[in-house]
Amino acid sequence: MSLLILREEFVCLVVITFILCYTAVYKIKTEHNTFFRILIYSLAHVVFDIITVITVNNLEVVPPVVNSMLHILFYAFSIAFTMAFYEYIVLMTASKKVQKIARIFKYIPAFVFAVSALFLPVEYVEGNGTNYSYGPLVFVGYGAFVVYCLICFVLVVCNHKKLERKKKLTLYPMTGMMILVIVIQALIPELLMTSAAITFVCLGLFATFNNPAKEYREQVYWDAATGIKNKNGYKMQLEQIEKNTVIRK
Repeated sequence: MSLLILREEFVCLVVITFILCYTAVYKIKTEHNTFFRILIYSLAHVVFDIITVITVNNLEVVPPVVNSMLHILFYAFSIAFTMAFYEYIVLMTASKKVQKIARIFKYIPAFVFAVSALFLPVEYVEGNGTNYSYGPLVFVGYGAFVVYCLICFVLVVCNHKKLERKKKLTLYPMTGMMILVIVIQALIPELLMTSAAITFVCLGLFATFNNPAKEYREQVYWDAATGIKNKNGYKMQLEQIEKNTVIRK
């Protein structure tokens, strides 16, 4: 098996590791404290993606039980990621009442997969470019992934008017893209697209909601204790006024 098959996964691994380390080092506090868990689950998913691609292409060497357990963990972390993403969207968009209901529901798809993993086998198919996992358990995993993503998309649509423009421009493409990717992945299993989709989501969340650059910029111009502009803030405001005055003349 050529390691070139895994070039996408290695890129995803580097990107997510960088965001995770950056978040940990700078102790970025997210609005709902779920972003860090999203990154952890994403990293685990990519790691097991790499491992399972290797093991599924060495069926004659890797014991069936080991291969099966590794694939179950791979799908489990993808579901954990979507469950954390679902929680992130719920807290960002839903009312307190809806959040209480959502907390109860969030475990159901994951529980269905966990129970299914006890009874349904993981099957393997020899493809043209790579071998891949298939069968009922795989589709249960895909189903759980899609359920979480669909609910996220519905929540974003239902709260369209309440959301800020930047949130709409980020959440619509993310939720829609994840649904599309998992459908394509189910139809064409050899594409191995889930790690790329999850990495894209992590990048989007980081750049839009969790990037500390805006916070640091505000600290330069605003006093943290009083909440009013400091010397730098007033200086910038005066420069802007002078600039606007010159333009009008």
